[in-house]
Amino acid sequence: MRQLSSRRRNVSVFCLVAGLGSSACSADKGSSPGPGSLVSDTGLPADTGAPDTGWLEEDTAPPAFDVAGETGMDTALEPDAGCATATASGVKQPVDIIMVIDQSGSMSDEIVQVKANINKLSTYLAATGLDYRLVMIAGTTTGSLPVCVPPPLGGASCTSKAPRFRAVDRHIESYDSLKYVLQTYDSTDVTTKWSDVLRPDAMKVFIPITDDDATDSSLAVPRSTSFDDALLSRGKGTFGTKSKRKYVFYPITGVSLTSTSTTCATAVNVGQTYVDLATLTKGKPFSVCETNYEPVFKAIGKAIATTVACEITIPPPPSGEAFDPGKVNVTLTDASGPHSVPQDPSLDCFGGADGWQYNADKTTILLCGEACSTAKADPTAKLDVEFGCATHVKPPT
Repeated sequence: MRQLSSRRRNVSVFCLVAGLGSSACSADKGSSPGPGSLVSDTGLPADTGAPDTGWLEEDTAPPAFDVAGETGMDTALEPDAGCATATASGVKQPVDIIMVIDQSGSMSDEIVQVKANINKLSTYLAATGLDYRLVMIAGTTTGSLPVCVPPPLGGASCTSKAPRFRAVDRHIESYDSLKYVLQTYDSTDVTTKWSDVLRPDAMKVFIPITDDDATDSSLAVPRSTSFDDALLSRGKGTFGTKSKRKYVFYPITGVSLTSTSTTCATAVNVGQTYVDLATLTKGKPFSVCETNYEPVFKAIGKAIATTVACEITIPPPPSGEAFDPGKVNVTLTDASGPHSVPQDPSLDCFGGADGWQYNADKTTILLCGEACSTAKADPTAKLDVEFGCATHVKPPT
């Protein structure tokens, strides 16, 4: 990295902030500028209609961190400053949700709950600050149990509403949800295609809702493995790889409230294929037998937010500087104050490391251990990525 001269000089300072609000930041003069300050703003996007933020009063979904662009704010450093500090403006990693609804005759009560609460899920996701899109695969006007998503999420007359919502008009039976997820993804029929809605950098979240299992013969047994293989082959990396999947399953299926191996009272079976996909992708199944889907959708919304909580893209260094991977530091600020997070390359991030690490090509910072838990748990937490000072590495134990 180019050394600072003895003259005062300006470096761009950006704020990486996670939470419900917008951000502002400043750097103190000297060698250790502090993290930026959080400006609270709980306003919701205009397309959510009249929001019901009651879900957030007691328990707000945890933050996720990513990086996008610079604020243009400059600050001057004292001549004896030991290092220039630059951080980045924080936004949540985008999320693309694919919901597929079983429309067989036994699902009448469940479809009523979906239609009554889908906008509450939308409001909750918007209130947590997630940039989300939702694809609904279900017959909108055909069959005995059509699924018409009402405004403000849906458009008029059961239609899509770009860019947030895509209605895929395809009737789904109790056994063929996964078959039609694959067939409609890149369909040549414009009324059922949804691949164009997905964003390459987004986490993909599947929410199948059914009281049965995926038993269609188009997928070989074990069907969870066959589906995973087929999905990962689509979209040139859109859904990730076997070593790093970019999708997760949160099925609402026939599991009981106490066990994923016990069928709940009104379901045909637990839906083992969906349970297996939830396990494979580190997701979680929810019970289709719940009589009120509002808390179910709230729990899924929280789960979605935590899924993307512990990765940040490394921002560009200040103008005229060079990225030096040995001069990067991370500060995590929660309700108790700022905490310097050390780099911990001693173990795998999911195998006992406690601090932060680079990914393989040093484009992303991964929070590990306690730092990741804090990022998931505290809705007011914010993260500052600082350049220019020698990296604080956790001492070996």
